This record gives sequence, C-alpha cells and structure tokens, in this order.
Amino acid sequence: MSEVFIELIKSLYRKYLTKPMYYARSGLKYVSYNNLKLIEQNPLKSSVYAQLKREGHEVIQVILNDKYVGVIIDGQFHRYTDLGKSEFVTNLKE
Repeated sequence: MSEVFIELIKSLYRKYLTKPMYYARSGLKYVSYNNLKLIEQNPLKSSVYAQLKREGHEVIQVILNDKYVGVIIDGQFHRYTDLGKSEFVTNLKE
C-alpha cells in the first residue's frame, strides 16, 4: 500500500473520530472520501470483528471501491491479504 493511501486513511480516521456521519437505519458511524469509506463494525454480525466490537474494541472496516481492503482495530490499521487474513500496516494514532 502506498504512503499516499496510508495518509488518506489516517486523515479519514481523524475525521471519523471527530466528525462522523451516521447511517439512519443502523446508527453506525462512517466517513467517506471519493471511493474510500471507513465504516464502524456492526456488532450484531457474526464475524470475529463483530465479536471484538461487542467486547468494547474500536473496530472500523476500510472499504475501497466497494471492496473490503482492511480493518482498523483500536487505532491500528491492518490490510486484508489475498488469503483472507489481516496484516498489520501502521498505527493510526501516531
């Protein structure tokens, strides 16, 4: 992932923390810029990430061009690999 993309995610993450939008139906927080979105994990789902959200962790899905490309867990960005796993990229709180 390019440095420019990482910086864009950092910028959107700051916006998510300070001025998020809310989906009317679910009440989940989100921010977007062009084709990039950060969306709060729905705790009602059955995924590992929903379980983390229910346990009190901050979990935000990163979506690019309608494809899930990563996840932010407690301020740390992990990109999804082709194998369906996540790989640590950077700490967004630095």
